[in-house]
Amino acid sequence: MSSDRPHLNWKVPTAEWDAFVTWVRAENGDTKGEVGRAVESAIQEWINADDYHEVEQRIDRLVRAAGRTPENIDEKNKPISEGTLGDGEDVDLTQVGARVDRELKEAFKAFVKKHTDDRLGIALARALREYRHGGRPQRLEDKLDRIIDDAEGLLSEISDTDSTLSTKEKRTVAMCRQIHDLPLTVGVQPIPRRDIHVAIESVMGSLSDYLKETYTPLILERLEYEPSPSNADLFFPIGDAEQQRREETETEATQQMDVLTQSIPATDGGTSN
Repeated sequence: MSSDRPHLNWKVPTAEWDAFVTWVRAENGDTKGEVGRAVESAIQEWINADDYHEVEQRIDRLVRAAGRTPENIDEKNKPISEGTLGDGEDVDLTQVGARVDRELKEAFKAFVKKHTDDRLGIALARALREYRHGGRPQRLEDKLDRIIDDAEGLLSEISDTDSTLSTKEKRTVAMCRQIHDLPLTVGVQPIPRRDIHVAIESVMGSLSDYLKETYTPLILERLEYEPSPSNADLFFPIGDAEQQRREETETEATQQMDVLTQSIPATDGGTSN
């Protein structure tokens, strides 16, 4: 019955909706009935109500066991502005009237309210974009590739009679595991320098300038982090650090322009004698 499958009626940026419909047509050759099914599948993946959420959690455990950061971890919780979805006061919005299971719609609303600050239309746009970019299947494939690469590399070193597994690499992996055990989401949140020093000391049993200079860059490389452009004692995921750098550059340029503007004497439009 239609009452069991209500319309969503949420407004998403038109550009994102058009891209999703185009993708559905390219994947299926038609859109009749397929768009609604794709929307429902996107929502299920976004709120972890699909059949493969637990599989991804297990794979993430393997990735972390190797001292690495699972790619695309908690994408829905990253501080992405609405502007990156083409939203804003001057952007066209489209009301999505696709029908979905009533319980799924309510579950999505509850999930968005609990885990994000997004309005429902933006949360749906995020889900649609993630789904058409491959969604969970693509993430699983990427993570398995990383696990395989690590395993093959380690097995190759172990089986080589002329070399042994690098002690420094073993220590770096152990340090990264220590950081993964901290009460923060690695890959999403910044890591303070002091936490890296604690991890080094925990594995090495001591902490010297030499150990800090040796292992800090190795840990950052493995976790895919880099120094904050404005705080020497804080490290960000590489993409986030680049974004912060651009924002600070824009802010500095704006401040300089304001200073320059204020330094120009005001005129009344008349002529001097």
